[in-house]
Amino acid sequence: MRRLQRTKEDWEKIIDGTKTAEQIAKECQVNRQTVYYVSKKYSLPLLKDHLSYLEYHGVSAELLKKDLETMTLNDVAKKYGLQRFYLQEWCHCRGIEYPDVSEED
Repeated sequence: MRRLQRTKEDWEKIIDGTKTAEQIAKECQVNRQTVYYVSKKYSLPLLKDHLSYLEYHGVSAELLKKDLETMTLNDVAKKYGLQRFYLQEWCHCRGIEYPDVSEED
């Protein structure tokens, strides 16, 4: 039996920018490509996978932000045993600012 098609209004309620494509696909029992297609077709916002994480390797985003107000990125990475480059990318994707100092590697 064929599933009932969802209307634009149905999708607007489902795709509201608070869930990733993967979460919506599981919830709606469709594949991710369908979710991406509908999102683009109706200009509906999806939460990006990497932005949904509230922590980085077990360290909360809020704690990292607080430390980055007074410490260099290199020092924060050392403090938590993280790789500096990946921490920098993670911060960049979230718009987390930190003091711009020369690289000390």
